[in-house]
Amino acid sequence: MGSDPGKIDRLRRKVRLLEEMFEQSSRQAFIDGQRRQLITSLLRLSLHAKNVDQLLQDTLSSLLSCNFLQIENWGAIFLASGDGSLLTLRAHHNFTAGQRRQCSRIRPGQCLCGQAFADREIIFTTSDDPRHTTRFPDMPPHGHYCIPIRAGSRMLGLICLHVPDSLRQEKEDWDMLTTAAGILAGALQRLAYAEELSSYQSHLEQMVEEKIEELRQAENKYRAIFENSLNGIFQTTPAGCFLACNPALARMHGYADPEEMISSVTDIARQLYVNPGDRSRLLELLRQGPVTDYETRMYRKDGSVFRVRMSARMITTAAGGQYMEGTLLDITKRKEAEEKLAEQKERLDVTLRSIGDGVITTDTGGRVVLLNRAAEELTGWSQEEAIGRLLAEVFHTVSEDSGRPCPDPVQRVMEGGRRVCKEHQVLLMARGAGRRHISHSGTPILDSQGNTVGVVLVFSDITRQVLLEAEVIKSKKLESLAVLAGGIAHDFNNILTAILGNLSLIEVSLARERSEISDMARQARKAAVRARDLVRQLQTFAKGGEPIRGAAAIDEIIRESAGFVLRGSQVGVRYHFPPDLWFADIDAGQISQVIQNLVINAKQAMPSGGRLEIACANVTKQGHDPLPLADGLYIRVTVRDQGSGMDDHTLSRIFDPYFTTKATGHGLGLAICHSIIRRHGGYITVTSEPGKGTEFVFYVRATRERPQQSVSSGPARTAARDRVLVMDDDPLVARSTCRMLEHLGFRVTLTGDGREAIKKYAQAMEEGTPYALAIVDLTVPGGMGGEETARELQRLDPEARVVVTSGYSDNPVLASHREHGFAAVLVKPFQVEEVGVILERLMTR
Repeated sequence: MGSDPGKIDRLRRKVRLLEEMFEQSSRQAFIDGQRRQLITSLLRLSLHAKNVDQLLQDTLSSLLSCNFLQIENWGAIFLASGDGSLLTLRAHHNFTAGQRRQCSRIRPGQCLCGQAFADREIIFTTSDDPRHTTRFPDMPPHGHYCIPIRAGSRMLGLICLHVPDSLRQEKEDWDMLTTAAGILAGALQRLAYAEELSSYQSHLEQMVEEKIEELRQAENKYRAIFENSLNGIFQTTPAGCFLACNPALARMHGYADPEEMISSVTDIARQLYVNPGDRSRLLELLRQGPVTDYETRMYRKDGSVFRVRMSARMITTAAGGQYMEGTLLDITKRKEAEEKLAEQKERLDVTLRSIGDGVITTDTGGRVVLLNRAAEELTGWSQEEAIGRLLAEVFHTVSEDSGRPCPDPVQRVMEGGRRVCKEHQVLLMARGAGRRHISHSGTPILDSQGNTVGVVLVFSDITRQVLLEAEVIKSKKLESLAVLAGGIAHDFNNILTAILGNLSLIEVSLARERSEISDMARQARKAAVRARDLVRQLQTFAKGGEPIRGAAAIDEIIRESAGFVLRGSQVGVRYHFPPDLWFADIDAGQISQVIQNLVINAKQAMPSGGRLEIACANVTKQGHDPLPLADGLYIRVTVRDQGSGMDDHTLSRIFDPYFTTKATGHGLGLAICHSIIRRHGGYITVTSEPGKGTEFVFYVRATRERPQQSVSSGPARTAARDRVLVMDDDPLVARSTCRMLEHLGFRVTLTGDGREAIKKYAQAMEEGTPYALAIVDLTVPGGMGGEETARELQRLDPEARVVVTSGYSDNPVLASHREHGFAAVLVKPFQVEEVGVILERLMTR
């Protein structure tokens, strides 16, 4: 049979096709087996991994060992931060140092890995992809698999594998890598859950241990309380037998220990209760709920009776049974004390209702506890209405001067812990009975341990006394005013006589020698200076003369002032100044005047000579100190002479204006001292006996600050180059000031009010010829005064130096001129020497 060549060829092709199909099928079966083996390996790793780093490294090694994937021996695994903002390299293979450094942290969207993480999709591409932004020197061509590691919607990290750049994408490889990433995600979550579970377990074990320890401590604590409590503690059956009791309960009933009491008492109602029915009533009450403060009488072992107060409750056990537990307190002594206290209270009520002064007692919260009959009449409140109300509602007082409510005396006593008195200037606003002048005092009520338990307030109606005192004061004021008016008229007439006489002589003597005219001018100026000094003393006494205070060494002021007065006299002085004497917060000029007046008074008291002693001391005034001063630091100055002394009548009027015992005195010196010290916030007093001398003591405020150092005047200035602006509405004063300044070498511009002064000052600045300083009057009727002018000048020129002048020495601006923007003060009337000193000091700064 012959062969058919075409048929044989077809058969051969079929055989080759079958062989290729068999080979492909065998190869696919092998690859599928490798895939299953890889998945099994990854699953085993995910189940048995102990920590994240080992899991990642083993997973990467398994992936790189799969030849069927044609993966090159290079790969990495990154994990995401908690917020997904950063990928951190956690496992890698065949990375160079440079690659580790550049790829240690990748942000979403950075290079291929960051892009796959941000897109949540696998990226399969080559190194030519423009998204491949991280490159290295001599980097060979390669392909990339970037596989996100996801757990649901949460991104956990990314796997990066290198493959040949010629490798084609296979769906099976894609699916297998996705599965591997999913297994890794599950393993990572398992490890996270395991770590969290371990933390919870550790925390739970710690909590259990702490609770066991707390229970152990609580048991010990309650056992200690049970054993050591001073109150009796018990557990009994409803039938009347003891289950347990503590030592205090046994001692309370006269037994040696709990064991003896439990064994001896088998029927509590009959053996312990004086009235067994009290036990039955207690059980009835306990069926309704816990019982507190149940009082009854009980027997001791020896048959004696004592009173008790009991608190108890009924406890139901898990088995349904019941027992009673509670505490017992021996109140025998308390009851006896309460009965005695009730008797004393009754006697006290009778006593309080019999006395004429009003008495109110309050608790520590200021609520009324008791009013006596006099208090009811004075306040208009009955005791029944007032009890429980706040004191301020029943005892409503206001200041006589301001009409404002007075401080709550209960609060003041509670805060200070001491007696509080208020004698005058208090009005009681009685309910329905008008106003009454009263004096009152408050004292804390203390218990036996010294604790404040309330306040007692005692007050008296002094309305009639106040009216009588007002009449007496009015009479004395009228007498003082009469003396004052006569003294002023006398002294001013003398001064004016000297002024007018000298001025008239100047007019008549104009044609005679100049020296005689000059001498008469000097006499006229001395008289004017005396007039100025008297006016200032009157201002200090009357309503003004606010001190311009600052830190000063008061011992230096005393030495200088006393030495000046005693120069050439037969009176010696001895000073007693401590080395650590504080500085005083004073107006040095006014305090110098006080010292001079006191020393003059002492010198006149010792016409034949003697010794004067002046001492200073540091004093801290505190609340308990009776001195009529605010709390703080003070300096006490004592001036003691060896003169003839004074009787009580003279002492009572020593500070009255124009009262004097000397034929040549005008009687203002000590009145001025009193006014100056009072305006300094201080206090002055005097003690004296006939034949034993006199002692003045005054207090002034001390300060921790040091005195300002005086500025050296320096070399003489070329004053002609300095321009001064003067603002004063009085033409005579303005012209007089102008002549003084021109005499001192200044060029002067005069203005009548503040607006004109501001305009002139601004114009001079624009022209480049600014004023060196400005002298402004504080008060300009109908125009802009000095205070507003100074503000505007300093707004134009922050370096402006402004001197304020005024004839009103009581204006507070003068006392605190720097706070109002002024560099210095000139008090009218002033002389050319005073102007020169102040301007020299300002111009040399």
